[in-house]
Amino acid sequence: MTVEISCAPADPQSSGNGRTFPSLRAGMRCLSAALSFSLLAGCAVGPDYQIPNLMLPSKWAHAGKTHSEKIPELENWWTRLNDPILDDLVKEAVDGNLNVATAKARIREARASYRAATGALFPTLDGSASGTRFKSSTYTDSGGGTVSNLFDAGFDASWELDIFGANRRASRQLCFQAE
Repeated sequence: MTVEISCAPADPQSSGNGRTFPSLRAGMRCLSAALSFSLLAGCAVGPDYQIPNLMLPSKWAHAGKTHSEKIPELENWWTRLNDPILDDLVKEAVDGNLNVATAKARIREARASYRAATGALFPTLDGSASGTRFKSSTYTDSGGGTVSNLFDAGFDASWELDIFGANRRASRQLCFQAE
C-alpha cells in the first residue's frame, strides 16, 4: 500500500471563483497528513508482557523457629531505672493528666447538645404569672390611700414545623457524635 501526499501548491484554475490560495491549501494538506500520522503512531504498542524470571527460596529463613523469649513489659519501664524522683514525677503526671477529664467533659457536652437538638423537634410551652399589690399614697376624703391588686398571667405555645428535616438531621448527627 502506497500513500502519496503532495504538499505542492494546488492548481490556480481549480478554484472556480477566481480566487486562489495555493499556499493555504498546501499547508492544510501537509498539516492534516502530519496530524494523521501522529495519531496513527499513538496506536502502536510495545512488545508483549513477559513474566520476569525470579529466583525465590523454597521456604523462609525463619520458617520453623519459634520465639522462646519473653516479650518485655513496657507498661512501667521507668521503674527499672530505680529512680524514686522519676517515679514521683511520673505518678504526679499521671494523676494530673487532663486527658480523661477532657474526654468526660466532651462526652457530657455532646450529650447536652443532643438533648438540646432533640428538644427542637417538640412544641415549646412557656407560661408566666405575676401578682402585685400596692397602696397609693394619695389621701382621699375617706382617709387613707387605695389598695389595688394586679394579677397577670400569660401562656405561650409554639412549634416549629420541621418541613425539610433540618432539625431531625441535626439531632441524628449529634446523636452519632455523642456515641
